[in-house]
Amino acid sequence: MRPLTLERAQPGMALARTVYDVDGNALLQRGQLLTADHCAGLARHGVRTVYIEARHTDDIVIRDVIDDATRLAAIKLMGRVLREIEALPLDADYELPILDLKRLANDFVDQLRRVRNITVNNADLKNLENYTAAHSVNTAVLTVIIGLKAGMLLDPLYDLALGALLHDLGKSRVPPEILNKPGKLTKEEFEIIKNHTEAGHKLITRHRDIPAPAAIIALQHHEKCNANGYPRGLARDRIHEYARMAAVADVFDALSSDRVYKKGMLPHMALRIISGAGLPMNSGARPVVFSIRAAIAPQAGTIPASVGPEVSGLVAMKCAPAATRRAARVMFSKL
Repeated sequence: MRPLTLERAQPGMALARTVYDVDGNALLQRGQLLTADHCAGLARHGVRTVYIEARHTDDIVIRDVIDDATRLAAIKLMGRVLREIEALPLDADYELPILDLKRLANDFVDQLRRVRNITVNNADLKNLENYTAAHSVNTAVLTVIIGLKAGMLLDPLYDLALGALLHDLGKSRVPPEILNKPGKLTKEEFEIIKNHTEAGHKLITRHRDIPAPAAIIALQHHEKCNANGYPRGLARDRIHEYARMAAVADVFDALSSDRVYKKGMLPHMALRIISGAGLPMNSGARPVVFSIRAAIAPQAGTIPASVGPEVSGLVAMKCAPAATRRAARVMFSKL
């Protein structure tokens, strides 16, 4: 199989994986031959990437680090939580479904701990309505990977996953017209966006059964080691380790995702920006970018070729022992 962006998918291609919507409903089954109407419908549902059967790639199997049921359940739950908070008055309290959130966060950790060589399938479902929910799930998964690479123990990993899943809870207090604005934000609008860190922390800390280190991620994930972050302008030695890890995952997923105002970057470009972005990666989090580099390099995908438009490549596998390298299968569309 091979992944293709939806705009490159052609009628007659056979799906190698079932395609789901954000509520976990199957849109198209594995083996279905695509039509132009199918592609248009998938686009309306926010699908960016499909997996197709292709010659010369029958031996390539692409697996996500967490199963489809867990990812879809987490996106659905986070979407419901965000919508319910958004519908409340700004000063109203909200009772988070703690048990469900903890169960899903723990599932992330348990599934990721069983994966021997972690690589992330960055193709997922995000659209205008569910972006924050899907982004929250991706950030949690990436943050757990960072925690695993750092050698964290099991109970702290559970707390880290929960905090990362809830890191953008305060976005539910930001007006949608500002949050999804396609143009440049005004100074006043950006100040409103920045308030989401404290708003989310307030929503979380009213729940005594959420550990304080998990809650601090919502407050501090936009702080920077050069003290130019927000909301407090903390220097790197005052930023909690959990928030440092989540900050890297948060920025990576944001940079590599399509938004109404930009196209997502390729993973290696996002990492290049992260490396020089002043993110809080001191002490235990110093090796974060290097360790995440191996994990988020695409498991399989089309890569650009510099020798001409008739040549394309498919990343086929990790190339041990250098985990950041990939073996590429070169395919010619012309002879």
